[in-house]
Amino acid sequence: MGQSNFEQSPELTAIAIAYQNPAIALINEQTLPVVGVGRTDFSYSKYADDHALYTLPRMKTAPTSKVNRIQLASSRLNDSTYDNALSMPLSFYDSNRPADEPIKPEQAATEFLSGLVRLQREVEVAALVFDADSYATGCKEELTGANQFDETTSVPLRVISDGLAAPLVRPNRLIFGPKTWKYFRTHADVVAAVLGNSGTKGLASREAVAQLFEVEMVLVGQGWVNTALPGATPVMTRVWGNHIAAVYFDQAAARVGGMTFGATFRYGNFIAGTLPDPEMGLRGGQLVKVGESICPKIVASSAGYFWENAVDP
Repeated sequence: MGQSNFEQSPELTAIAIAYQNPAIALINEQTLPVVGVGRTDFSYSKYADDHALYTLPRMKTAPTSKVNRIQLASSRLNDSTYDNALSMPLSFYDSNRPADEPIKPEQAATEFLSGLVRLQREVEVAALVFDADSYATGCKEELTGANQFDETTSVPLRVISDGLAAPLVRPNRLIFGPKTWKYFRTHADVVAAVLGNSGTKGLASREAVAQLFEVEMVLVGQGWVNTALPGATPVMTRVWGNHIAAVYFDQAAARVGGMTFGATFRYGNFIAGTLPDPEMGLRGGQLVKVGESICPKIVASSAGYFWENAVDP
C-alpha cells in the first residue's frame, strides 16, 4: 500500500469519536451493534430462515458407531466495508489564528463533519431495519386502516405481543419512528396498562413500555435529514419512518458469529485528521477529513419482527 499524505490526528479523532449532537438522537449503534473487522474485505455468518437451529438430529450413539454429523445452520458470506468520509477546506489564515481565540477551526470542522458522517450511518441503518425485505416470512405485517395505532379501534398491546412471539429468537429491543411512538405512548390501552388508570390521561415512558413487553430497551429514532439536493429548498424528513421494528440485539454474538438480527461491520475506528493542500489560495491550506469504513448487514432475518405503517403516513 502506498504512503498516504493524510495525517491522522489523535486529538481530532478523539473529538470525532466523542462527538454527540444533543439535538438529534441517533440510535443505530443500539440497533445494529458495531463489530470490528481486521480487513476491509471480511466474512460473516448469515443464518438461514429455516428451523435448523431448533431441529434435533439423531444423537444417541452406540459405543463403536460413528457420531452423527450435521451442517452449521449458518452460511459464511463475504463482503467488504465502504468508506463514508467528508472533508472541509481550511485556508492558511483559518489554520493560523491566534492561539487564544476560543474557536479552533480544526475542531469545529471535525465536529461538523462528524455529525454528518454519523447521520449518514443512521440513515443507512434505518433503511435496513425499517425495510420489510430484511425480515423472514412470517416475521412482518402491514397495519392498515382501523388497525393502525393512531386509530382508537386498534389494539396495540395484542399486536406487539403477537409479533414478539413470532420470531425464532424473541426480540429484546423495540424500535419506533417518532410519529409512531407519539401515538403509541398516548393510546388509551397502553396508558391504562402502564399507569393503571382509565387510559384517558398520561404518557407511557420508554422504560415502562420496555417493562410491559419484557424487552431490554425501547428506542425512538429522532433524527432528521434533508433529502433535497444541495442548493434546493430543504425538505426535512425523519430518518426513522412510521413503522416499528423488534430486533434481537446481542453485541457478543455479533463478534463471534452468533445469532443477532444484524450488525454494522467496521474496519478500524472512526478517524479524523488533516491533509495539506498547497494549491489552496496564496499560502496553501489544509483539508480536515473525517470518516469511517463500515458495512451494515442483516445476519439473522428470523430474529426480528416488523410492523409496517404502524400509523397513517
